[in-house]
Amino acid sequence: MERIDNELRAPDVLHAHKWQVGDMLIVDNYLVCHGRNSSTNGSRRRLERIAIKVRRRLVDV
Repeated sequence: MERIDNELRAPDVLHAHKWQVGDMLIVDNYLVCHGRNSSTNGSRRRLERIAIKVRRRLVDV
């Protein structure tokens, strides 16, 4: 799970907005979660659903 977290937080895929007074950020959640480019090479798309249960410690004591 740590490897997946690291991939999702890589600088080339993560947008860190630097807020300024008057800013408004609008996100299309459906597009962000499910959007993709169309396939032009005739390949098929394969989707798999997985669930991962992870126990995380929020605070090290």
